[in-house]
Amino acid sequence: MKIVAWGEEKDVMDFLEDGRIDPSLTRDVIVKRIKRGEVPEYALTKPVCEENRAGDTKKRREQRKEKFEQRTRMFLLAQEVRKRYDAGADALDTRERYDISKSQYEKFISGNEYYNIHWKGSSVPERFRETAKKIRGQKQ
Repeated sequence: MKIVAWGEEKDVMDFLEDGRIDPSLTRDVIVKRIKRGEVPEYALTKPVCEENRAGDTKKRREQRKEKFEQRTRMFLLAQEVRKRYDAGADALDTRERYDISKSQYEKFISGNEYYNIHWKGSSVPERFRETAKKIRGQKQ
């Protein structure tokens, strides 16, 4: 899907590599926002909402927190898979090690999902650091 923002026309995946894009965004979130008619610049920079909202129930707040943690886990997993891919590790070995499907592996290395310039290498965006630290602590 092509989007025109800041005077540039690019594919959604190309915008995900732009430093102006909020690191919590995924391709699906951006596409949904554009289809709803949001202004492209706003759709690309507005973070995914994790804070409490009026009318929220305890269950909805817990579900939002779980979703945020799951998104962080998947970003961290994508980083690990891409590191192994860049190091020349065997695809089958990597898939077995992390218990992921062939399609998930291909999404991670191709940049079609869970890929953003903010998450390259070992970089973790500020608002995800506390959750990432907690997740990494659970692994050890």
